[in-house]
This record gives sequence, structure tokens and C-alpha cells, in this order.
Amino acid sequence: MPFSVTVRIFEIILSEKLKIIYRASLTLLKIKEKELLTLSGVDNIVNSIRQGLRGTEYEGKDDLFFKNMFGLKLKRKELNVQL
Repeated sequence: MPFSVTVRIFEIILSEKLKIIYRASLTLLKIKEKELLTLSGVDNIVNSIRQGLRGTEYEGKDDLFFKNMFGLKLKRKELNVQL
């Protein structure tokens, strides 16, 4: 993740607790879904996730990432997951 996205996520954590990490993680997985489904082996999948937004249309577009993150249609029950 770019540093600016990470900082904004931590700012939101202060107000929304861990629910924001759940949203950010789901958003990243959704963005990389097609790529991840083509990979074989845990190492390749982990490396792809570690790359974060690099090489995606979201690279350098923090506002677009956050727009999609908060645009996820999630039910309150799904967000109240015990982490």
C-alpha cells in the first residue's frame, strides 16, 4: 500500500476501529481478484498481495481506492466480525 493510503487508513482506525482494516483488505482483494485467481502457489499469491496497488489502475489514486472501499456493499452484521 502507498504510504498515503496507509496513513489515511490509520486515521480511520482511530475512529472506526478494526472495521476499516476489514474494508481495506476486502477492497484490495477485490481489485486484485482476477490476478489472484490466475496464480498458483501460496508464495505467488502472497507476493501479489504484498505488491498492494502497484501495477493497478489504483496506483497513485488514493481517492479512487477510498471511494471503492467505502462503496462496498456490506451489511453491518458482516462488519461486526470479531478480529
